[in-house]
Amino acid sequence: MKPKAYDGDWREILRRRHLSPDQLAELKSATALKLANAPVPPVGDPGAAPSASLRDFESEFDAESALNAALDLLPAPPSVSSNFNARLFAAIEADRRKTSAVRPPFWSRWLETRWHRLWACSFATVTVGLGLWWQVSIGQRGSLAQSVADVSQAASVPGVALLRDFNAIAALGAQSRVQPSDVELMAMLSK
Repeated sequence: MKPKAYDGDWREILRRRHLSPDQLAELKSATALKLANAPVPPVGDPGAAPSASLRDFESEFDAESALNAALDLLPAPPSVSSNFNARLFAAIEADRRKTSAVRPPFWSRWLETRWHRLWACSFATVTVGLGLWWQVSIGQRGSLAQSVADVSQAASVPGVALLRDFNAIAALGAQSRVQPSDVELMAMLSK
């Protein structure tokens, strides 16, 4: 019976433990024996995992062993300081801020000289002045149009002669007003 140390996935064992050549041979033979004794799943069963052939296992085992041996030949990585991550992230952030620094727009650089500022202020003053003049002229045109409309309505008003008899006309209107009692009488007569 093989030792319990080799129970489990052989790839995981190779990855996690440093094995001597004798232990490698023992692991290889134990895994090959497991594969040979593994039950073969039925052909039509879709849920069963396909069994690996012994030849595929041996080639994959040899490749994994060679990779581990090559990795063992590499020199040890250099030791890093305890605040390596903090320094790395600070350097990345500083680089990001440096590369994303916004350049001032063209017009702000253009305004840095005295004459350019003078021209810009003059242009702004003239533009505002023209805008105000335009608004005043539109307002004057509107008031002129309103006065013309008022004069045309005054021409359609009846003359002064009609206003002379205003009291008589107002008295006629007061007499012609229907009293509430008259409305009741008219309602009875219509029935």
